[in-house]
Amino acid sequence: MVGSAGSSYGGRNRGVSCRSTPTYYQFLNRAVVIDRERLTADCVRGVRFLEDLTEDERTLARDKYQREQAVAERLRAALG
Repeated sequence: MVGSAGSSYGGRNRGVSCRSTPTYYQFLNRAVVIDRERLTADCVRGVRFLEDLTEDERTLARDKYQREQAVAERLRAALG
């Protein structure tokens, strides 16, 4: 629902801006032909790093209440 209240652009863009994400701008500009292959490839490249997460990193990614402090400390220590 482009342009409706609570959408991902406009007054409260939730961190996504048309300036920082050119492919996102294509959705808003109806004159631009969307290259679905390029858009899909860009998305895949953008999240490919998730394949390489360690088990500790996966644990922290799922830890929305920050209860895994020991894991966080272990990762901080490993980073030096």
